[in-house]
Amino acid sequence: MRKNLLKGKIGNLEKIIITSRDPSPPSIDYLKTSGGIFKDMMIHDFDLARYYAGKDEFVSIFATGSNLHDKKFNKIKDFELTSCILKTKKGIQCIITNSRHCSFGYDQRVELFGTKGMIISDNKRETETTFYSGNSTNNKSKLLNFFIERYSESYKLQLEDLFMMYSKNRKPLANFEDGRKSLALAQKAILSVKSKKFEKIKLI
Repeated sequence: MRKNLLKGKIGNLEKIIITSRDPSPPSIDYLKTSGGIFKDMMIHDFDLARYYAGKDEFVSIFATGSNLHDKKFNKIKDFELTSCILKTKKGIQCIITNSRHCSFGYDQRVELFGTKGMIISDNKRETETTFYSGNSTNNKSKLLNFFIERYSESYKLQLEDLFMMYSKNRKPLANFEDGRKSLALAQKAILSVKSKKFEKIKLI
């Protein structure tokens, strides 16, 4: 997606939409020490959003959270549902939605919308076949169960990057600043939930 974006396939980037929903929440013991959904789950989406936005850093964020299905999140002062709206210095909008549960499986999708088109990264499935019959059409196989299955190739690439950093002294694809800035976005999201306002961001 990023290669096509940089090649100008969709013109100028205007909007990033990221959907991330887990099949089911982790254990309550894990949730108590996870740092909360913004630092534990959405932080990966902040990282991804910055990857697509490039040098155009985010300057404002509005975040909200709810607990409708499982009230145990109230006891640990966390959320099962969250959404964020972010804006870059140039005006690119980013919308991120997270859920700790999803009845139809691990739901992760990204949409890049530009002046000349759109690129979508859709869910990965067990197989890419689609079944049609007299009773149903466009019947597809289940979504891959969780991140371990879905991102096996990513883990391989990360290990290769680590090896090249160690053996060839090559700079890693992701560095300390990438992690720090994503954490700063998570902190501002938490602040926005409390203030119920857009919060300014300074990623210096």
